Amino acid sequence: MKKNGFISTTLIYTFFIIFLLLMIFLLNNYSRVRYLLGEIKYDIKNSFSEISMADINLNIYVLNPTINDYELVREMPEGGYLLNDEVSYCRNGGTIQYINDEIIIDAKERDYCYAYFNAYSRDVTINVYKETIAGTKYFNEKNYTKVDAIPGDTYEFNTYECTNGATLTYNNRKFNIDTAGKAECDVYFNRNGELQELVFMQEADTGEDGYTIGKKYQRVASAPTTGYRYIGYKCDSAEATVTYSNDKFEIESDIETTCYAYFNKNTGGAQINYFIESFNEAYDSVAEVPTFGYTYNSAKSKCLNGSTITVDASNNVTVSSNDDVCDVYFDLRNRDFQLKVYVMNRETGKWEVGKVPKVGYEIYYYGCNPNNANVEYKNGKLEIESDGPTECIVYFR
Repeated sequence: MKKNGFISTTLIYTFFIIFLLLMIFLLNNYSRVRYLLGEIKYDIKNSFSEISMADINLNIYVLNPTINDYELVREMPEGGYLLNDEVSYCRNGGTIQYINDEIIIDAKERDYCYAYFNAYSRDVTINVYKETIAGTKYFNEKNYTKVDAIPGDTYEFNTYECTNGATLTYNNRKFNIDTAGKAECDVYFNRNGELQELVFMQEADTGEDGYTIGKKYQRVASAPTTGYRYIGYKCDSAEATVTYSNDKFEIESDIETTCYAYFNKNTGGAQINYFIESFNEAYDSVAEVPTFGYTYNSAKSKCLNGSTITVDASNNVTVSSNDDVCDVYFDLRNRDFQLKVYVMNRETGKWEVGKVPKVGYEIYYYGCNPNNANVEYKNGKLEIESDGPTECIVYFR
């Protein structure tokens, strides 16, 4: 009986030790496999977002507090988020900044960039105000306007006021708040130097009308450097002028004013900016070559780098070099006549400024001021007969 008992105890201990070793082996391999799977998941996630063939591929991730992990999103987060500088990066050495609710990427070559955003603390609300000419809030004898992010280098931190006795410090574009509970802080930034504000407007699919008739623009934090070209400016004061040289802007004005610098998309090849003469002999920027009532002004047209401009009888424009920026001017063929054309966008049902369509459209409505002209549309051409000076508007659908 003792012998049998000894053998049973030995077998039990042997199986127990084997079982422990097996569990340790399985747990170790499970951890390793789990790590490898996590690494593969990261590479696959990033590879899908890098399919784009653009020079700069931006991937935006937002921290989901429920799962405590970052999730890839399709659009920039709106308000209440800060860029996590410690984990955001570009694979080929580019740098990422987040200023005025816009991401700015500085890259010397094609790059893939990853921007990670964290939400503000739910216990603290920060309202950022910058000094403006006509603000929405009057504080300490100055006008301020609320903005979504810390202003650029032309502004400096001035002061703050917080509820609940909270204190705030500002360093390296970051806020640190010491509070015993929930608090709301208003932070004020003042303009460096004269209050002559320059706003950068970038061509976009949606936005507000701007410099070029027929194009939309959105405000951005700084002058775009990739994929866009500067085309001109507008100022609130007619006396103000803006000069652009060596990638730097300067405003010349004796009074406070706001100026808008406009950038159009660089569609490849030479950048051609079209200008048409108006009744008052000024020139308006337009998106396309005028096809009716205008003639090419060779004396006024020019290219920044000296390329040759060629315009045929149908006002088709070609430039001898793809690496140039050209301003091409067209004068009214008859200074007593002016035409505006609107074409219905069949996807949105809205009227958009355009040119006389070639095929597939008909005149929906037209009107002339004064009512001394007759308008006809035949074979893709618009014919207008007038007894004197007139301005006509024609709608196509």
